[in-house]
Amino acid sequence: MKLTRPAAALAVALLGMTALSACAPGDDSAAADDAGTAQTQAADTADSGGSVAEPALGGDWSVTVDGATISIPDATVVCQEAAGGLSIAIAAPTAAAADQAIAVQLTLGDPPTVQAVAALDADRNALAYTEGTGMGSAEVAVSGSEYTITGEGLVTEIDNPTSMNTKPFEIVVDCG
Repeated sequence: MKLTRPAAALAVALLGMTALSACAPGDDSAAADDAGTAQTQAADTADSGGSVAEPALGGDWSVTVDGATISIPDATVVCQEAAGGLSIAIAAPTAAAADQAIAVQLTLGDPPTVQAVAALDADRNALAYTEGTGMGSAEVAVSGSEYTITGEGLVTEIDNPTSMNTKPFEIVVDCG
């Protein structure tokens, strides 16, 4: 399955998250230490033969931002576990929803945490949350193969990037 346009839309949302995290106040040395630790842990996992699970096609999903439902026609859910984390992507291979995508990055610790959320809807609104930026919040609840991610993220219109507002979101995804 080829997801070139949704992947591009998701890349835009993820770049927005990166830009937002660069603007976040905080201790830069702590962020650098965390990045170095993450790289070391990733290298240790790779060196020790850490396994990467095959991607799983998920099932049902729903997303709301500020109470409004985001729908992506013919969307497919892909869930990928690797190195103690879970990546969730929701996108469609069709031209009808080529500029829409949703992505979530979780840690699978006890308790699991939300590292990042990105979404781009049909109206060209981008939602972004990145852990540790001090902008927004997110938490995850797990019930079997269902993940419920709730919180607040920054929402901006792609055509008017100065229009940032914090809005609540909920993402429910079945990765089973």
